[in-house]
Amino acid sequence: MPEDVGKRSGKRAAQRAIRDLDAATAEALRIDRAEAQANRRVEALSAAIRACRAEIRHSDDAELLDALESLLEDLSRMEETLPLEQAFRADERERAMSRAVAAQARLQRLSEDGATDTVPGARKTTEAAPFAAIAGLGAQILRRSGMSGGAHPVLRGIETAPGGDMHAFEPE
Repeated sequence: MPEDVGKRSGKRAAQRAIRDLDAATAEALRIDRAEAQANRRVEALSAAIRACRAEIRHSDDAELLDALESLLEDLSRMEETLPLEQAFRADERERAMSRAVAAQARLQRLSEDGATDTVPGARKTTEAAPFAAIAGLGAQILRRSGMSGGAHPVLRGIETAPGGDMHAFEPE
């Protein structure tokens, strides 16, 4: 009976760590999307300004001049607040990465301590690999999130373990 309790608590610990890892990586990806959206807003305003200037060369329409002035003001405000937004997101990303690293460490300990405690009837060598793979998955996602400079809508599969058949998806 005490062995069953240990298995259940080990399984719950693994489930909690996986949920924490999932939440942290989801948060990092949300932050990445917010960064990409902010960059796209600046790009869109810059494109609109270029288009207005091109039209103004062919016309001296007062409405175009007003639109250009308004767009330039919007861009100026955005450029003032963008560094603050980026610093805030960098802090958020760092906290998410810390949470993911802690969850990965818990999963790694579970795999090293023996998955037989978390999966009834499992052999340590066959069941430890999925825990280690899950622990490494968050690192891959966060590493790409932090370096990508923005999320992209194209999804690409990543293998979670060398030679393994488990896959997950993340923004490329």
